[in-house]
Amino acid sequence: MRWNRTLPITDKYKTLIINEKVLKNPQKFKNSNKIGIARSSYEIAFIKWLDITLEVEWWYMESLKIPYIHPYTKQIKNYFPDFLIKIENKIYVIEIKPSKKLIPPEKRKYKQYKEFLINLTKFKYAKIFCEKKGFEFKLITEKTLF
Repeated sequence: MRWNRTLPITDKYKTLIINEKVLKNPQKFKNSNKIGIARSSYEIAFIKWLDITLEVEWWYMESLKIPYIHPYTKQIKNYFPDFLIKIENKIYVIEIKPSKKLIPPEKRKYKQYKEFLINLTKFKYAKIFCEKKGFEFKLITEKTLF
């Protein structure tokens, strides 16, 4: 599967409520309440791609719950990846992040370092979950989206 790298971001806003009114192919969007929230311009661009790409059979936003053990509190938490999609009989679990969030920050930047470690933990559990289910986990950044 190859992502469309030419899809431009044309939205002025960084969040957008996704419902049947903003989609060209709303039958593909399968969230039970038919509403989702795109929290970044990258997610908006990806949703546009999902909506117009014929090979996409269906997609959900933040509907999959993956339990993980929080690296600091050691409590069981739930991770909700951005998308669950089906393309050509294969199911993908998709997380969209800016590439800068996937690079370890300096340890002096405690807040960013903590967020980085929590994300790594979530991704580790997502990969294990996907392997068990026969899904594929993909991290998408602005570098792979466009």
